[in-house]
Amino acid sequence: MKKLIFIHIAIPLTLGGLIYISFRSQSLRMFNWFKWSHIDFFTSSIRNFVYPLKNDIPSWFYFSLPDALWVYSFSSALLILWKDQFEKGIYWLLIPLISGSIIEIAQWLKLVSGTFDLLDLIFTTLALCLSLIII
Repeated sequence: MKKLIFIHIAIPLTLGGLIYISFRSQSLRMFNWFKWSHIDFFTSSIRNFVYPLKNDIPSWFYFSLPDALWVYSFSSALLILWKDQFEKGIYWLLIPLISGSIIEIAQWLKLVSGTFDLLDLIFTTLALCLSLIII
């Protein structure tokens, strides 16, 4: 059980977070949180080390993959939690899928800041499906 949690929840969340820290705009609110919590020296070190690679990496890697990793992690957590009652737990999988989808659609409708990206919708849907297949 601990191995499942580590591989399918902790690693994807950590990787997605590292991608955000490394390649996303420093105007994102999380960078203010890093400064407030006095860990900005740590996140800046990561960013300074990895950011020079940005031009060699496809944009979907740092724009779409973190969302997909979040959906995969959340879906995997729910599947692991509900493993003995899959029929009841399957409905909970709508939360990560709809959360990612609603944010993208709200961006498309200009209800929230950000840029709508169809690739994000595709990646998050594939992440949920992958979680279902693997777990």
